[in-house]
Amino acid sequence: MKLSSNVAQPNKIKLAVVLAAGRGRRFSRQLEREAGPEDLEASLPKQYQRLGGEALLTRSLRPFLRAKTIEAVYVVISEEDRALFEKVVLSDLSPSEINQISLVYGAQDRARSLEQALLAIERDYQDLLDQIAILSHDAARPFVSDALISAHLEALDHELVVATALESSDTLFKSVDGKYVGPRLKREEIFRAQTPQSFDLQRYLEAYRRLSESEIDGLSDAISVFEQEDLKIRFVPGDPLNIKVTSASDWQIAQAILASL
Repeated sequence: MKLSSNVAQPNKIKLAVVLAAGRGRRFSRQLEREAGPEDLEASLPKQYQRLGGEALLTRSLRPFLRAKTIEAVYVVISEEDRALFEKVVLSDLSPSEINQISLVYGAQDRARSLEQALLAIERDYQDLLDQIAILSHDAARPFVSDALISAHLEALDHELVVATALESSDTLFKSVDGKYVGPRLKREEIFRAQTPQSFDLQRYLEAYRRLSESEIDGLSDAISVFEQEDLKIRFVPGDPLNIKVTSASDWQIAQAILASL
């Protein structure tokens, strides 16, 4: 098999993948265990909970739908959530926005859910695979900004892989047992990963298909696919407001962010 180049090509077709297949069990269990915000339903996956009148997933989708250079948005959901997606998300979108969306059913974990989206893109763009770049985003981050998406779109004309990273403002240290303070880490060398994460489609698939099942099980995000590759991974600065909602307390922070915008 001929491997793709290590050099990015400009003017690629840009597609977005928004991952929303998770069931949010940690979020739901916390709501059942303790009183959360009154507007939350413990039985509802977090991406379908309404934040300021719109589903979390709707808020995560909109910035990609309005980005003029993104040709289509592939949304990965659980098959059992199809009716919920239509009722809660599609009802908030305009016909032109809905026309940009392709729906994909996810798998048992994040990496394999992303794989399902990329396989769908392979089928839809089978003659153009070497011309496609992907922006992958977590639906649990509802405040991704237009500026952050634009930074990825611009970087993809020069880079094969682009991460989002936020500088750490805290003092950090290691702990072997989780009880006692260990060696301090250099704060200037520590960054926190966010999404979007972007990449050349063909290069991703080549790297992914070289992994064993156990290696795929260990993937924490899209960028980790490239850890064994001979690539320098560029990152663009993240956004402190681009939080990931994983708990009821995160939801309250999200409400405060929304009120401030």
